[in-house]
Amino acid sequence: MSHAKNRPRVLAVQPRLPVRSLAASLRFYRDALGFSCAQPDLSDSDGFAIVHRDGLALQLVLGTQDHPSGSVTVWVQVDDAALEYERVKGLAPIEWGPEVYWYGCREFSVLDPDGHHVIFSSATTDEPTCKNEEA
Repeated sequence: MSHAKNRPRVLAVQPRLPVRSLAASLRFYRDALGFSCAQPDLSDSDGFAIVHRDGLALQLVLGTQDHPSGSVTVWVQVDDAALEYERVKGLAPIEWGPEVYWYGCREFSVLDPDGHHVIFSSATTDEPTCKNEEA
C-alpha cells in the first residue's frame, strides 16, 4: 500500500493514562511491568511522566474530573505471553488469563493501581482454552 502524499505518516502512538498518584503508578510500571522512566523520582506535583519498555511508551498524567483514572485498556503484544505471565504474576494483580483465544493469541490482563487494564498478548498455535464469546 502506498503512502498518501497529502498527509504525514504516523510515527508513534502513546496512550495517555490518567492516574491518581504519579509516584505509585511509576513504581507499578517499573517494578511490576518492567518499564523505565528517564526521571524515576517524579512526584505528583510533576503531573506527567513517560514510561518506556522495548519501544513502547505510555504517558502517565494526573487525572482530572474530565479525565478520571481507570478508564483505559492498553493492549501490549509481546513475543511470549506465557513467559511474561510467569514473570508478572507475583508482582501485579492478574485480572484474567492466561487463556488461548479462538483468534490464535495467548492473553492475560493485569490491573494497574488506577484500574487501567493492561493486556499482554502473543500469537500461538496452541488450541484455544476458552469459548469464542463472539459466536
